[in-house]
Amino acid sequence: MPKRYLKPMQNILNDRKGYLAKGGIYMSKLPTIFVSSTCFDLSQVRLDMKQFIETIGYEPLLSEFDSFPIDPSQNTVENCIRAVETRADILVLIIGGRYGFVLDNEKSITNMEYLTARSKGIPIYVFVQKNILAILPLWKEHPENNYSSVVDTPKLFDFVDNIRSNDSVWVYEFSSANDIVQTLKKQFAYLFYDSIQIRNKLTSVPSLNKYKDMSGKAIRLILEKPAAWEVRLFSLLLQEGINKYSDIRQDLIYNIIYGEGISLSTIEEFLEWFPKQTDLLLRLVDSLNTLINDKLQIAFGEPGQHGDYEQIIYTTNRIVEGYRNSINWALDCKRIYVEEDLNKLINMLPKFSEGIIKEIEAFSEKIELELKDALLRVKNGENVELNLTMTLAAVGLDEFMDEVSSVVRGKYGLIGAFGEASKEA
Repeated sequence: MPKRYLKPMQNILNDRKGYLAKGGIYMSKLPTIFVSSTCFDLSQVRLDMKQFIETIGYEPLLSEFDSFPIDPSQNTVENCIRAVETRADILVLIIGGRYGFVLDNEKSITNMEYLTARSKGIPIYVFVQKNILAILPLWKEHPENNYSSVVDTPKLFDFVDNIRSNDSVWVYEFSSANDIVQTLKKQFAYLFYDSIQIRNKLTSVPSLNKYKDMSGKAIRLILEKPAAWEVRLFSLLLQEGINKYSDIRQDLIYNIIYGEGISLSTIEEFLEWFPKQTDLLLRLVDSLNTLINDKLQIAFGEPGQHGDYEQIIYTTNRIVEGYRNSINWALDCKRIYVEEDLNKLINMLPKFSEGIIKEIEAFSEKIELELKDALLRVKNGENVELNLTMTLAAVGLDEFMDEVSSVVRGKYGLIGAFGEASKEA
């Protein structure tokens, strides 16, 4: 069965429109279909596609027509990418014998439109001329041969092969526009049916209304409950949450510090400030460990039983909030100004939080990799158990405390790291 049969209409799940965005009321927007291909060699095919799309009541988006929305401040490539990003609900990719204009990144405009649609997660239907697919195996076996009678550049073979082999996208062959039209009639019918099923499931789960800002992928996991959906939901939400705070993460990496600084002009002020700061971090670590090792396991449920999606969402959101707080904690430390003798101590502090941040990021990546492997093994009939626990700690804090004591006693003659200031007579 073609893989595209299994994909529900993503625009219904899109949080910018559809059922959830209006609290249960569907918006009256026609699905927009972006037709991606080279123009000159496939001009008649593109015209036939526009007429077909209009006939079935959808909105066609083709760059050569005056109905194509442009931003005068952007160039041709930017306008095409923007149209896919902001307007397209479905992408129809048609590949003939021309690769098209090659950009600085060695990819064509059509290739970039396809990649943009992939990253957006909308349904993609790919059609490749029959003679290209027929000669593709020969090119793979003998790439050094001359195929200029079929394609204008071997990059086109690479493009098609990557779509089929690496991206595992279903590819249809065509000889005429009618072949594409007949296929899309059937595929759009399957897509419409899937959309009805999604709508029925959405209306049967009223509690999903409060999660209208969640991605369509997350909602789909909750509704369809595929194998290991609980772990997949957690992995997806955790990765989305980490990505959400990528800007402040970059601030920390590149030492970009905004906001008003805090000056600790005396050793007494420093000794009063840093225990409170380290206590904040330790409580943050304790909370994250509880969420990951206790709360999350309860949310996943007992083996053989479905987990609680609301608890998975809550737990993941709190872990992500802890991740954000860890970044902000390190940035707060970088806003502190002290006298020169205490600079070493201040510079040590952010490292405690940075270790926690990296552990959470590595945990997310580890889950994603192990999940992919586990799903393949389950498909082969194996029983798989995933270990989704970890222990976070403010590594190096004891060494820091020793350094504080050393600096305080050696430089200032104070009693203990936290003792009262008492200058020797």
